[in-house]
Amino acid sequence: LNPASNRSPAEDRARRVAEADRAMATFQKPENALKRAEELIDIGKKQDALDTLHAAIQHRKFRNMWTQTIESIMLRHLELCVELKKMRTAREGLYQYRAMCQAANIGSLEIVVTRFRKVAEEKVQEAKKQKDLAMAEMGDLDEMEAPQTILLRAIQASDTRQQSQDRDVHTHFRFLWDTYKVVLDVLKSNARLEEVYHETAKCAFEFCRSNQRPQEFKRLCETLRKNYLDLHRPTGKVPAHQVHPDHPDTVQRTLETRCRQLQIATELGLWRESYMTATEIYDLMSKCRPKPHLRSMYYEYLGQIFWKSDNHLFHAFACLKNLMFVKAAKQNLSKEELSLLASKAVLSTLCVPFQKSSDMHATLEL
Repeated sequence: LNPASNRSPAEDRARRVAEADRAMATFQKPENALKRAEELIDIGKKQDALDTLHAAIQHRKFRNMWTQTIESIMLRHLELCVELKKMRTAREGLYQYRAMCQAANIGSLEIVVTRFRKVAEEKVQEAKKQKDLAMAEMGDLDEMEAPQTILLRAIQASDTRQQSQDRDVHTHFRFLWDTYKVVLDVLKSNARLEEVYHETAKCAFEFCRSNQRPQEFKRLCETLRKNYLDLHRPTGKVPAHQVHPDHPDTVQRTLETRCRQLQIATELGLWRESYMTATEIYDLMSKCRPKPHLRSMYYEYLGQIFWKSDNHLFHAFACLKNLMFVKAAKQNLSKEELSLLASKAVLSTLCVPFQKSSDMHATLEL
């Protein structure tokens, strides 16, 4: 009997990690670990290569020493994590690398997380080309596979080709969704990486929109909302790289992200989430002067929210405010655009029904 066949996955992983640690003891330089990993990849041992790179990142000799080679190790490490679908390993490596780059070279962390996100997105695009699967019918991406499902699949006959392809596509989509969440968590409080943070949030919005994932979108909105609120809570000594939530640049970036969030929420038909986002946008606009197109977008989608909730008076007022603002702010406003906005304001006003005095203070219900 082969002793290896009796080992559990946890024991097998512990064995590989121990072997990687022993190998790291012989590596005097991180370049040697990268070279060894490439050799393992060439002979098809990608998991062993990943363990070697992970041990190099976690090794006490190298963990506080950023070099260009360490960046190369981290990039290769994350590429293997995506290929092998090892999110836990990727998460551990990213948190360690963030601590390594915080003072030495924060720009390297931006390069690494951008590459991580791009590789995960490319894998999903490849999977979608190979298998045209209705993503709206796919299960919840935040729910882990039930143990009984795994056990049932293990004792049943081999999956059909279609079942195997569907599961592979679902795994890639789950990994990409987890990638967005991990990147947002890694970058959420660093002022020098704010642009990458908001760019990642917009990529996650587009993921939810293009794949019709309303539940995941709502959780994403809650995460972004919590991250911003946490910035206002004092936690003792504030690090030099901490995001200042009331800084004009931070408010402006957050406002742009929330406007995109409002747009996607209305497209997905999440009207309560749309209203909550519109409320946040109003608060942000009181802190800084928004760009003209953002204010116009706010009035446009606010009008849609009021129309959906049968608040025709407020809908007409939002259309009128949008007309007045665009007319005053836009220099090269065409006659066709002005005519369209004016017609919309007039028609929305004519749609307002007569109200009884008892209905004048009706509450907004979505």
